[in-house]
Amino acid sequence: MSELINSLGLDWKMLVAQLVNFGILVAVLYFFAYKPLLKVLKKRSKMIAESLDKTEKIDKLLAKTKDDYKAKLAAAQEQSQEILAKSKQEAEKYRLESIAKTQEQMEAMVAQSRAALQTEKDLLLDDIKKDVADLVVTASKKVIGREIKPADNDKLIDETISHIKK
Repeated sequence: MSELINSLGLDWKMLVAQLVNFGILVAVLYFFAYKPLLKVLKKRSKMIAESLDKTEKIDKLLAKTKDDYKAKLAAAQEQSQEILAKSKQEAEKYRLESIAKTQEQMEAMVAQSRAALQTEKDLLLDDIKKDVADLVVTASKKVIGREIKPADNDKLIDETISHIKK
């Protein structure tokens, strides 16, 4: 075997020295490059994991906020529908009250007009009665040829008025 090693041109002392040097190089690289690099990679992995967790939490919060928004929007729409319905009811109630009030005013005006007409009719009838009474007295004077006594005059007026009413 030593011939084989010699024929390949390997020196075992040199090989051992190279192995020791390689071991020292690996140890130096391990402690000064690999461990800090591993630390940085772990730190980055941890940061990425935290970021993913935060992203997940934000997504959940966003979904919850969106659901809350939809619920509040639905509640606001429902409330606006209730307010609109209530407004329509109030408007209808006001319209009906206004119509009733107008009808009452019209009925009051009609009643007032009727009362005024009745009063005017009564005044006209009184005037007519006086005119008829004067005519009767005048006609009686001409027919009888003398003046009638107040008692006879009243009796004659009452008779004439009773005939006129029929």
